[in-house]
Amino acid sequence: MKKLFFSLIAFCGLTMYSCHKTGDAPPPILSISGTWHYIGYGGGIAGLHFQPVDTVEAYIQADTVNMRILSNYNGQQGCTTYTFMQTIIGCFGPPSAAFTGAVTLSNPIPMGAGTQYAISITHDTLVVQQATCIDCPLLYYVPSSRHFDWCADAPAGK
Repeated sequence: MKKLFFSLIAFCGLTMYSCHKTGDAPPPILSISGTWHYIGYGGGIAGLHFQPVDTVEAYIQADTVNMRILSNYNGQQGCTTYTFMQTIIGCFGPPSAAFTGAVTLSNPIPMGAGTQYAISITHDTLVVQQATCIDCPLLYYVPSSRHFDWCADAPAGK
């Protein structure tokens, strides 16, 4: 009986060990800091399928230390300061969202329309949705290595 018991324990231990994933998944992105490249839109109440955007060259660059955001939309640059309120993980966006919150801009920039946005980061994609719009699509951004010089009208801090 002891042999059967120990065999069962050994089998369970090996099974649990072999199911343990050591994957190479990158750690979740926990900040909006850096440059993000606009890749397309989708969703909304209408349930639009993802539409890649190849006629627009748009970026947003967030400086979380100085609380400012720069936009570069087809070469036209705009800057503003912002406030950010992080929400509890999983309250907005899919359950896999690693970072969620609400961004309020000091003045509108080409990042959508308006000044209030709900954001989430899922895997390596920043998802932006205008918070005051019922049927607005989700805007999708991915990390970029581009860097833009800050505008003079985006003072540090707020």
